[in-house]
Amino acid sequence: MVPRLSVIGNYESDWDNEKDNLLQASGGQYWIVKDGIVQDFHGQVISNPDHPDYDHETYYRHKDRHPRTAGAIRSDGTVFFVVVDGRGANNSTGFYIEELGLYMKKLGAYQALNMDGGGSSTAVTYNSETDDYEIKNTPINRVNGVNTPGVPRNVFSSLLVIVE
Repeated sequence: MVPRLSVIGNYESDWDNEKDNLLQASGGQYWIVKDGIVQDFHGQVISNPDHPDYDHETYYRHKDRHPRTAGAIRSDGTVFFVVVDGRGANNSTGFYIEELGLYMKKLGAYQALNMDGGGSSTAVTYNSETDDYEIKNTPINRVNGVNTPGVPRNVFSSLLVIVE
């Protein structure tokens, strides 16, 4: 197998073929564009709390508009990321999962993955002229129980992209 620079895959079906070629891996929930086709999750997420496979977090993340973070690969191998504000930050309502897939496809995604959402959705760049990091979106975080735009959340993991 020829190693690729980037791949979006499924652990159960792709791990054995890809694991020896990986330098770094990250995860997400919902493969939103697969082989150029926006995925439709209608009816696939269990909404009945009495169902034995019901997962509140999965249902909550799916059923409402939220801030979102997604990673994608174009058919030419170009990788890009998108952060969407929501919950009132800059009057943004956020995206449903399906809307995020449609948006990523519009931006040229051949493969795309919803990576995270909510207050963790924060885009930061390094400004070499000022030697400082700059937040590029308006993250929203709860402060004293109130959604507060512009307040970044402490997160335990990040995806760092270094461009030389």
